[in-house]
Amino acid sequence: MKTFIVSVFGVVALAALCAAKPAESIWFAPEHARLDINAILAPICQSMIPTHGESVPQTSASPYKVTVAKTKVAAGAVLNVTVSGSDFKGIFIEARRNTTLVGTFEPRADNYTFIASCSPGKNNALFYENRAGVKELTVQWKAPETPETVVFRCTTVKSFSVFWVGDESAKVKVVKS
Repeated sequence: MKTFIVSVFGVVALAALCAAKPAESIWFAPEHARLDINAILAPICQSMIPTHGESVPQTSASPYKVTVAKTKVAAGAVLNVTVSGSDFKGIFIEARRNTTLVGTFEPRADNYTFIASCSPGKNNALFYENRAGVKELTVQWKAPETPETVVFRCTTVKSFSVFWVGDESAKVKVVKS
């Protein structure tokens, strides 16, 4: 009997890509158990370390950057956040005030992006996976209604066994509108 080690990112992405539908709408036969992206991603919400078998995060300098369109944004406004560098196949990104996730990510019009809810928040993390690889990805984040300072934290996956955890953006100050 063979044992297969499967990536949490891979399970979500494979199901969504095969069905060409968002992860939230994937159903598995014959039990028709609904895929719950939030339950699948819950174990990595704090550590941001994907479960890629025996693989561990790279310790070398990351070839990726997380940049923000502005370092000051009005409460409730939408901000563009870009991850760029050499080809990558996936990201997991959050906006944090210390260790607390804040704000929400906006849906994208593609089959590669999934919005997740890391407890206790809702829609506060974004997962992207595309086997073709990209050099740059811009996502939209809606700032919380309360003034605070946040940093975007990202895990970037180059391949199944090569990934970096903890790339951070410049600080973003959320101000009253």
